[in-house]
Amino acid sequence: MMKKTILTGLTLVLCMSVYAQADVFSYLTEFETQGDPLSIAADSSGGLYYTVFTFSGANLTACYYIADPVNANALESHVLVDNGAETDVPAGRGFTSVAVDAQGNVYLALESGNAATASVRKLSPAPAFEPVDDFFGGIVAGIARYNGVEVLDDTTIALTTFNTVEFWDSRDATPLITVTGGEAFQRELAYNPNTHDIYIAKNGGNLANSANLLSGGSPDNLDGYTTITAGFIAQGGVATQYGSNGQLIAYDAESNLIYIPDYTADEPPSIAAYDPADLSAPAFKLDASESPNGAFTTPSDAVAVHEASGDTLLFVTDNPNDRIVVFTTGSTHVGEWSLY
Repeated sequence: MMKKTILTGLTLVLCMSVYAQADVFSYLTEFETQGDPLSIAADSSGGLYYTVFTFSGANLTACYYIADPVNANALESHVLVDNGAETDVPAGRGFTSVAVDAQGNVYLALESGNAATASVRKLSPAPAFEPVDDFFGGIVAGIARYNGVEVLDDTTIALTTFNTVEFWDSRDATPLITVTGGEAFQRELAYNPNTHDIYIAKNGGNLANSANLLSGGSPDNLDGYTTITAGFIAQGGVATQYGSNGQLIAYDAESNLIYIPDYTADEPPSIAAYDPADLSAPAFKLDASESPNGAFTTPSDAVAVHEASGDTLLFVTDNPNDRIVVFTTGSTHVGEWSLY
Protein backbone atom coordinates (compact mmCIF):
# COMPACT_ATOMS: atom_id res chain seq x y z
CA MET A 1 0.00 0.00 0.00
CA MET A 2 1.40 3.37 -0.96
CA LYS A 3 1.57 6.17 1.56
CA LYS A 4 -0.89 9.05 1.10
CA THR A 5 0.72 12.25 -0.05
CA ILE A 6 -0.81 15.68 -0.56
CA LEU A 7 0.45 17.82 -3.40
CA THR A 8 -0.85 21.30 -4.07
CA GLY A 9 0.41 21.50 -7.61
CA LEU A 10 3.10 20.56 -10.04
CA THR A 11 4.34 22.46 -13.05
CA LEU A 12 7.22 20.34 -14.24
CA VAL A 13 6.76 19.09 -17.77
CA LEU A 14 7.74 15.53 -18.59
CA CYS A 15 8.30 16.08 -22.28
CA MET A 16 11.95 16.29 -23.31
CA SER A 17 11.23 16.64 -27.01
CA VAL A 18 7.80 17.41 -28.41
CA TYR A 19 6.53 18.03 -31.89
CA ALA A 20 4.90 21.44 -32.18
CA GLN A 21 1.48 19.91 -32.66
CA ALA A 22 1.75 17.45 -29.78
CA ASP A 23 0.17 18.04 -26.41
CA VAL A 24 2.53 18.82 -23.53
CA PHE A 25 1.65 16.73 -20.50
CA SER A 26 2.51 17.34 -16.86
CA TYR A 27 2.07 15.00 -13.93
CA LEU A 28 -1.22 15.68 -12.17
CA THR A 29 -1.94 12.94 -9.67
CA GLU A 30 -2.46 9.22 -9.18
CA PHE A 31 -4.84 6.93 -7.38
CA GLU A 32 -4.83 3.43 -5.97
CA THR A 33 -6.42 0.51 -7.80
CA GLN A 34 -8.04 -2.74 -6.69
CA GLY A 35 -5.00 -4.81 -7.55
CA ASP A 36 -2.42 -4.66 -10.33
CA PRO A 37 -3.98 -2.66 -13.21
CA LEU A 38 -3.37 -3.72 -16.79
CA SER A 39 -5.69 -2.63 -19.61
CA ILE A 40 -7.64 0.64 -19.45
CA ALA A 41 -10.48 2.24 -21.42
CA ALA A 42 -12.89 5.15 -21.11
CA ASP A 43 -16.51 5.65 -22.13
CA SER A 44 -18.00 8.73 -23.78
CA SER A 45 -18.90 10.21 -20.38
CA GLY A 46 -15.35 9.99 -19.07
CA GLY A 47 -16.01 6.89 -16.97
CA LEU A 48 -12.93 4.72 -16.62
CA TYR A 49 -12.53 0.94 -16.86
CA TYR A 50 -9.45 -1.01 -15.89
CA THR A 51 -8.62 -4.69 -15.59
CA VAL A 52 -6.59 -6.33 -12.83
CA PHE A 53 -3.96 -8.86 -13.87
CA THR A 54 -1.40 -10.30 -11.48
CA PHE A 55 1.14 -13.08 -11.07
CA SER A 56 0.72 -13.09 -7.29
CA GLY A 57 -2.05 -15.68 -7.13
CA ALA A 58 -4.88 -17.47 -8.90
CA ASN A 59 -8.39 -16.08 -9.38
CA LEU A 60 -7.40 -12.46 -8.79
CA THR A 61 -8.34 -10.97 -12.16
CA ALA A 62 -11.31 -8.62 -12.53
CA CYS A 63 -12.56 -5.45 -14.23
CA TYR A 64 -13.50 -2.26 -12.36
CA TYR A 65 -15.43 0.86 -13.30
CA ILE A 66 -14.95 4.40 -11.97
CA ALA A 67 -17.81 6.73 -12.93
CA ASP A 68 -15.95 9.95 -12.10
CA PRO A 69 -12.19 9.32 -12.04
CA VAL A 70 -11.44 13.04 -11.75
CA ASN A 71 -13.43 13.88 -8.65
CA ALA A 72 -14.19 10.50 -7.05
CA ASN A 73 -11.34 8.05 -7.46
CA ALA A 74 -10.99 6.59 -3.95
CA LEU A 75 -11.08 2.79 -3.79
CA GLU A 76 -14.67 2.69 -2.57
CA SER A 77 -15.76 4.33 -5.83
CA HIS A 78 -14.28 1.52 -7.95
CA VAL A 79 -17.21 -0.72 -8.89
CA LEU A 80 -16.61 -4.37 -9.71
CA VAL A 81 -18.06 -4.92 -13.17
CA ASP A 82 -20.69 -7.65 -12.95
CA ASN A 83 -19.62 -10.66 -15.01
CA GLY A 84 -16.19 -9.04 -15.08
CA ALA A 85 -14.61 -11.25 -12.43
CA GLU A 86 -13.19 -14.72 -12.92
CA THR A 87 -12.74 -17.48 -10.37
CA ASP A 88 -11.07 -20.20 -12.41
CA VAL A 89 -7.78 -18.87 -13.80
CA PRO A 90 -4.22 -19.54 -12.65
CA ALA A 91 -1.79 -16.89 -11.48
CA GLY A 92 -0.53 -14.74 -14.32
CA ARG A 93 -3.70 -15.14 -16.39
CA GLY A 94 -6.81 -13.06 -16.63
CA PHE A 95 -8.50 -10.09 -18.29
CA THR A 96 -5.87 -8.69 -20.66
CA SER A 97 -7.97 -6.13 -22.53
CA VAL A 98 -11.06 -3.96 -22.12
CA ALA A 99 -12.81 -1.78 -24.71
CA VAL A 100 -15.98 0.30 -24.76
CA ASP A 101 -18.14 1.12 -27.79
CA ALA A 102 -20.02 4.33 -28.53
CA GLN A 103 -23.14 3.00 -26.82
CA GLY A 104 -21.23 2.15 -23.63
CA ASN A 105 -21.16 -1.63 -24.10
CA VAL A 106 -18.10 -3.20 -22.50
CA TYR A 107 -15.92 -5.85 -24.16
CA LEU A 108 -13.47 -7.99 -22.19
CA ALA A 109 -10.83 -10.45 -23.38
CA LEU A 110 -9.90 -13.18 -20.89
CA GLU A 111 -6.60 -14.97 -21.56
CA SER A 112 -6.79 -18.02 -19.29
CA GLY A 113 -3.75 -19.85 -20.65
CA ASN A 114 -6.02 -22.43 -22.27
CA ALA A 115 -8.03 -21.96 -25.46
CA ALA A 116 -10.79 -24.13 -24.00
CA THR A 117 -11.47 -21.66 -21.19
CA ALA A 118 -10.38 -18.34 -22.71
CA SER A 119 -13.25 -16.02 -23.58
CA VAL A 120 -14.51 -12.74 -25.01
CA ARG A 121 -17.40 -11.01 -23.22
CA LYS A 122 -19.86 -8.25 -24.06
CA LEU A 123 -21.70 -6.50 -21.24
CA SER A 124 -24.34 -3.79 -21.33
CA PRO A 125 -23.45 -0.20 -20.34
CA ALA A 126 -22.88 0.93 -16.76
CA PRO A 127 -24.26 0.47 -14.24
CA ALA A 128 -26.15 -2.69 -15.26
CA PHE A 129 -23.29 -4.64 -16.92
CA GLU A 130 -25.65 -7.39 -18.04
CA PRO A 131 -24.47 -10.03 -20.50
CA VAL A 132 -25.67 -9.07 -23.98
CA ASP A 133 -27.80 -11.98 -25.13
CA ASP A 134 -27.32 -11.40 -28.85
CA PHE A 135 -23.56 -11.74 -28.32
CA PHE A 136 -23.77 -15.50 -27.85
CA GLY A 137 -25.34 -15.00 -24.44
CA GLY A 138 -22.73 -12.42 -23.49
CA ILE A 139 -19.70 -14.72 -23.56
CA VAL A 140 -17.83 -16.56 -26.31
CA ALA A 141 -15.49 -19.22 -24.94
CA GLY A 142 -13.38 -22.11 -26.08
CA ILE A 143 -12.06 -20.74 -29.39
CA ALA A 144 -8.62 -19.19 -28.89
CA ARG A 145 -6.43 -17.37 -26.37
CA TYR A 146 -7.41 -13.78 -27.10
CA ASN A 147 -5.14 -11.05 -25.75
CA GLY A 148 -6.70 -7.87 -27.09
CA VAL A 149 -10.10 -6.52 -28.09
CA GLU A 150 -10.75 -3.25 -29.94
CA VAL A 151 -13.91 -1.55 -31.24
CA LEU A 152 -13.68 -0.48 -34.88
CA ASP A 153 -17.21 0.84 -35.41
CA ASP A 154 -20.81 0.14 -34.41
CA THR A 155 -20.76 -3.33 -35.96
CA THR A 156 -17.16 -4.55 -35.87
CA ILE A 157 -14.57 -5.54 -33.28
CA ALA A 158 -11.02 -6.80 -33.77
CA LEU A 159 -9.25 -9.34 -31.58
CA THR A 160 -5.65 -10.49 -31.25
CA THR A 161 -4.28 -13.91 -30.50
CA PHE A 162 -0.54 -14.46 -30.16
CA ASN A 163 -0.10 -14.51 -33.95
CA THR A 164 -3.41 -13.59 -35.64
CA VAL A 165 -5.96 -10.79 -35.84
CA GLU A 166 -9.65 -11.73 -36.02
CA PHE A 167 -12.63 -9.58 -36.92
CA TRP A 168 -16.09 -10.27 -35.50
CA ASP A 169 -19.52 -8.78 -35.86
CA SER A 170 -19.83 -6.89 -32.57
CA ARG A 171 -23.59 -7.46 -32.41
CA ASP A 172 -23.73 -11.25 -32.45
CA ALA A 173 -20.07 -12.43 -32.30
CA THR A 174 -20.14 -13.82 -35.84
CA PRO A 175 -16.56 -14.40 -37.04
CA LEU A 176 -15.86 -12.40 -40.20
CA ILE A 177 -12.23 -12.85 -41.27
CA THR A 178 -8.92 -13.93 -39.73
CA VAL A 179 -5.51 -12.54 -40.70
CA THR A 180 -2.62 -14.91 -39.99
CA GLY A 181 1.12 -14.46 -40.05
CA GLY A 182 1.63 -12.31 -36.98
CA GLU A 183 4.59 -12.71 -34.68
CA ALA A 184 4.49 -14.55 -31.37
CA PHE A 185 3.49 -12.57 -28.28
CA GLN A 186 1.12 -10.14 -29.93
CA ARG A 187 -0.73 -8.37 -27.15
CA GLU A 188 -3.30 -5.60 -27.49
CA LEU A 189 -4.31 -3.70 -30.61
CA ALA A 190 -5.41 -0.14 -31.36
CA TYR A 191 -7.45 1.18 -34.30
CA ASN A 192 -6.86 4.43 -36.16
CA PRO A 193 -10.24 5.49 -37.63
CA ASN A 194 -8.58 8.17 -39.74
CA THR A 195 -6.44 5.72 -41.74
CA HIS A 196 -8.07 2.41 -40.74
CA ASP A 197 -4.64 1.14 -39.72
CA ILE A 198 -4.47 -1.31 -36.82
CA TYR A 199 -1.48 -1.13 -34.47
CA ILE A 200 -0.53 -4.33 -32.64
CA ALA A 201 1.60 -4.27 -29.50
CA LYS A 202 4.15 -7.07 -29.69
CA ASN A 203 7.03 -8.13 -27.51
CA GLY A 204 9.28 -11.00 -26.60
CA GLY A 205 13.06 -10.86 -26.86
CA ASN A 206 13.26 -8.07 -29.43
CA LEU A 207 14.08 -4.50 -28.43
CA ALA A 208 13.81 -3.47 -32.08
CA ASN A 209 10.13 -4.29 -32.43
CA SER A 210 7.40 -3.12 -30.05
CA ALA A 211 4.47 -2.82 -32.49
CA ASN A 212 3.36 -4.36 -35.76
CA LEU A 213 0.94 -3.00 -38.37
CA LEU A 214 -2.14 -4.33 -40.13
CA SER A 215 -3.30 -2.02 -42.92
CA GLY A 216 -5.00 -1.94 -46.31
CA GLY A 217 -8.53 -2.61 -45.16
CA SER A 218 -11.34 -0.91 -43.29
CA PRO A 219 -14.50 -1.95 -41.43
CA ASP A 220 -16.29 -1.76 -44.81
CA ASN A 221 -13.53 -3.73 -46.54
CA LEU A 222 -12.19 -6.28 -44.10
CA ASP A 223 -10.80 -8.37 -46.95
CA GLY A 224 -8.31 -5.57 -47.52
CA TYR A 225 -6.54 -6.55 -44.30
CA THR A 226 -4.20 -9.26 -45.53
CA THR A 227 -0.69 -8.93 -44.08
CA ILE A 228 0.68 -8.17 -40.62
CA THR A 229 3.90 -6.17 -41.07
CA ALA A 230 6.55 -6.46 -38.37
CA GLY A 231 8.62 -3.60 -36.98
CA PHE A 232 6.10 -0.76 -37.35
CA ILE A 233 7.53 0.77 -34.18
CA ALA A 234 11.12 -0.40 -34.21
CA GLN A 235 12.25 0.43 -30.68
CA GLY A 236 11.25 0.13 -27.06
CA GLY A 237 10.22 -3.52 -26.93
CA VAL A 238 10.77 -5.72 -23.89
CA ALA A 239 14.06 -7.59 -24.35
CA THR A 240 13.12 -10.83 -22.65
CA GLN A 241 12.11 -14.18 -24.08
CA TYR A 242 8.41 -13.79 -23.38
CA GLY A 243 8.12 -10.03 -23.16
CA SER A 244 5.53 -8.57 -20.85
CA ASN A 245 1.77 -9.02 -20.55
CA GLY A 246 1.81 -5.33 -19.72
CA GLN A 247 3.04 -4.04 -23.06
CA LEU A 248 -0.26 -2.81 -24.48
CA ILE A 249 -1.10 0.00 -26.93
CA ALA A 250 -3.59 2.82 -27.44
CA TYR A 251 -4.40 5.42 -30.09
CA ASP A 252 -5.96 8.84 -29.51
CA ALA A 253 -7.66 10.04 -32.69
CA GLU A 254 -8.10 13.62 -31.48
CA SER A 255 -4.39 14.24 -30.92
CA ASN A 256 -3.28 11.66 -33.52
CA LEU A 257 -0.90 9.95 -31.11
CA ILE A 258 -0.07 6.31 -30.45
CA TYR A 259 0.70 5.48 -26.81
CA ILE A 260 2.84 2.43 -26.06
CA PRO A 261 5.17 1.40 -23.22
CA ASP A 262 8.85 1.96 -23.91
CA TYR A 263 11.47 -0.26 -22.28
CA THR A 264 14.53 1.05 -24.09
CA ALA A 265 17.71 -0.19 -22.41
CA ASP A 266 19.39 2.17 -19.94
CA GLU A 267 16.30 4.41 -19.77
CA PRO A 268 13.49 4.48 -17.20
CA PRO A 269 10.36 2.62 -18.34
CA SER A 270 7.92 5.11 -19.84
CA ILE A 271 4.83 5.62 -21.94
CA ALA A 272 5.97 6.79 -25.35
CA ALA A 273 3.81 8.90 -27.67
CA TYR A 274 4.27 8.52 -31.42
CA ASP A 275 3.02 10.50 -34.38
CA PRO A 276 2.00 7.75 -36.86
CA ALA A 277 3.56 9.80 -39.67
CA ASP A 278 7.01 9.82 -38.03
CA LEU A 279 8.01 6.71 -36.11
CA SER A 280 11.74 7.42 -36.07
CA ALA A 281 11.51 8.47 -32.42
CA PRO A 282 8.80 9.19 -29.86
CA ALA A 283 7.26 12.65 -29.89
CA PHE A 284 7.67 12.51 -26.11
CA LYS A 285 7.89 10.10 -23.21
CA LEU A 286 6.30 10.16 -19.75
CA ASP A 287 8.06 8.27 -16.95
CA ALA A 288 6.18 9.57 -13.86
CA SER A 289 9.44 10.54 -12.19
CA GLU A 290 7.67 13.54 -10.62
CA SER A 291 5.34 11.24 -8.69
CA PRO A 292 5.87 11.30 -4.91
CA ASN A 293 5.61 7.52 -5.08
CA GLY A 294 8.34 7.14 -7.68
CA ALA A 295 8.60 6.60 -11.41
CA PHE A 296 6.88 3.87 -13.39
CA THR A 297 7.90 0.28 -12.81
CA THR A 298 5.82 -1.34 -15.54
CA PRO A 299 3.69 1.17 -17.44
CA SER A 300 1.18 -0.93 -19.33
CA ASP A 301 -1.66 0.92 -21.03
CA ALA A 302 -3.02 4.43 -21.49
CA VAL A 303 -6.23 6.22 -22.40
CA ALA A 304 -6.75 9.88 -23.25
CA VAL A 305 -9.85 11.71 -22.05
CA HIS A 306 -10.61 15.09 -23.62
CA GLU A 307 -12.36 17.60 -21.37
CA ALA A 308 -14.82 20.31 -22.36
CA SER A 309 -12.19 22.88 -21.38
CA GLY A 310 -9.96 21.68 -24.20
CA ASP A 311 -7.50 20.01 -21.84
CA THR A 312 -6.57 16.36 -22.15
CA LEU A 313 -6.14 13.89 -19.31
CA LEU A 314 -3.95 10.84 -19.88
CA PHE A 315 -4.52 7.87 -17.54
CA VAL A 316 -1.70 5.29 -17.40
CA THR A 317 -1.79 1.94 -15.60
CA ASP A 318 1.36 1.00 -13.68
CA ASN A 319 1.40 -2.76 -13.17
CA PRO A 320 2.30 -4.04 -10.54
CA ASN A 321 2.26 -0.84 -8.47
CA ASP A 322 -1.51 -0.82 -7.86
CA ARG A 323 -1.94 2.67 -9.27
CA ILE A 324 -3.17 4.70 -12.21
CA VAL A 325 -1.06 7.78 -12.89
CA VAL A 326 -2.72 10.83 -14.41
CA PHE A 327 -1.13 13.47 -16.63
CA THR A 328 -2.74 16.66 -17.94
CA THR A 329 -2.20 19.26 -20.63
CA GLY A 330 -3.92 21.82 -18.41
CA SER A 331 -3.56 23.11 -14.87
CA THR A 332 -1.66 20.96 -12.41
CA HIS A 333 -3.82 22.18 -9.51
CA VAL A 334 -5.30 19.02 -8.01
CA GLY A 335 -8.26 20.43 -6.12
CA GLU A 336 -10.45 17.65 -4.78
CA TRP A 337 -8.35 14.81 -6.17
CA SER A 338 -7.50 12.02 -3.76
CA LEU A 339 -3.74 11.61 -3.75
CA TYR A 340 -1.64 9.05 -1.99
